[in-house]
Amino acid sequence: MSTIGKLFGRSPFSQIQQHMDQVNKCVDKMSESLEPVKDGNFEQLDGIADEVLHLEHQADQIKDDIREKLLKRFFMPIDRSEVLEIVSLQDSIADTAEDICKVLTIRKLPFPEDITDDYGAFVDLNRKACRTCVLIISMMAELIESVFRCTQTEHVRSLAKDSALTEHQADVVQMMLLKKICAHDEDFTVDEFHLWMRVTRNLSRLSNIAENLADRILDPDYSRGARRRNGESLFGWGIVSSLRFRQFTHDVKLRNLQNLSPLQANRFKGQTRRLTS
Repeated sequence: MSTIGKLFGRSPFSQIQQHMDQVNKCVDKMSESLEPVKDGNFEQLDGIADEVLHLEHQADQIKDDIREKLLKRFFMPIDRSEVLEIVSLQDSIADTAEDICKVLTIRKLPFPEDITDDYGAFVDLNRKACRTCVLIISMMAELIESVFRCTQTEHVRSLAKDSALTEHQADVVQMMLLKKICAHDEDFTVDEFHLWMRVTRNLSRLSNIAENLADRILDPDYSRGARRRNGESLFGWGIVSSLRFRQFTHDVKLRNLQNLSPLQANRFKGQTRRLTS
């Protein structure tokens, strides 16, 4: 590859999708952990926790590979910090799934029969929020390639709204669960009560993080208040910078970079800095 060609990085979206798929495997495996608790099969629970730990480690390896490759390229279609924030949110989902299994294995917890159905619904809603993010992440590369056709962008917006609705529904069920758990305060020891509260809180974090991830993809400045720079939104309508860079790289392909003279190469670098600044 030429020196100029090495300045440009391959799209990180395929690895981001791979990482999100691995994160979702952690969540799916974690969701199996409550059944052994209900049945009192704590050996099976330990096995599931070990599997989640292994899956989370694999997700960390993908995350580290993404970060390493981001450091090797000067110019990216989107800002490195935006990619890293998305990966960090995905990583938080996997970490939370792992934490839930760790808490469940601290001691043998009793599982009151009257919370079984609500807990099942609660887990399903949090899993649904994470699966919605899997769909959104899977569309990222396609959206960039299609230059954000209106129908595709609206589809992603619709998925983000679904994620927000699912998070709200999970909050409603969580409140019901907390009331029922508190009603068993005399049946639980202090440790058991606090462990159940911690499991419930950690489960709710899955849908919360998933909603934040969906918002982050649509609007990278959603957490920065009004400090938005024109044309620098990663996903949504304000994507002027990304599209300008995309057109620029397309123009680059029409030239044979390997045949550029040193003078032409220096001019080319100057144009690149202006377009990406």
